[in-house]
Amino acid sequence: MRRGLVFETVTVCAVTLLPPLTVSTLMASSPTMFRHAALMGPAGVALGILQALLGLLLVRYILFVRGETPADIGFRPGLRPVLESVPLVGVAYAGALLTVLALHGSVMAEAATQRARTAFMTSSAPLTFVYVIVGPLFEETIVRAYLMTRLTTLGLSTPTVVLASAVLQTAYHTYQGLAWALVYLPIFLTFAVYFAWRRNAVAPVLSHVTVDLVAWAAIYSGLAR
Repeated sequence: MRRGLVFETVTVCAVTLLPPLTVSTLMASSPTMFRHAALMGPAGVALGILQALLGLLLVRYILFVRGETPADIGFRPGLRPVLESVPLVGVAYAGALLTVLALHGSVMAEAATQRARTAFMTSSAPLTFVYVIVGPLFEETIVRAYLMTRLTTLGLSTPTVVLASAVLQTAYHTYQGLAWALVYLPIFLTFAVYFAWRRNAVAPVLSHVTVDLVAWAAIYSGLAR
């Protein structure tokens, strides 16, 4: 039973997370060879949406095969998680702001961040809008709801599970530069701590979508250029 669960968890994470991790690593390590314009332009955004949807379908299929439902990994809608998503966003932003202040020089010097934004804006606003909705749902489903639930079931300690989830999620944002990826770390830690506390994935999903929508609006309005 345990061996089967380990195999399932590793397989799901490899299939869903290895592609974005690989792309992010390549863009961060060799920006001249793996250009943001090619990987984050319209085709890249469309591919990202498709990959996210397929990842969500895979998790749903795995749950079905095991006789589970989304509720078993934390998707339990209700008024409380909706209300709690608001202060969760505030805490996440506070952590990110403190990190920006601590790494201000490095963050402002990140050329990769500007290249990523420029490439992102070559896509149509409706396409990227879909991306910033589907992307957070995919991320929170895989690294939060699914992975944290499985690692907890396998007997890992709560601090280990929280850290593993947040660090893994941060790792595939390095295409924006290491400094900016570190800015995301407190955001993801906040979501992971909440999930470990409430065992509910609805609030982290709503909070993550809110954060990404604010960033999307800032980019297209010119505030983040």
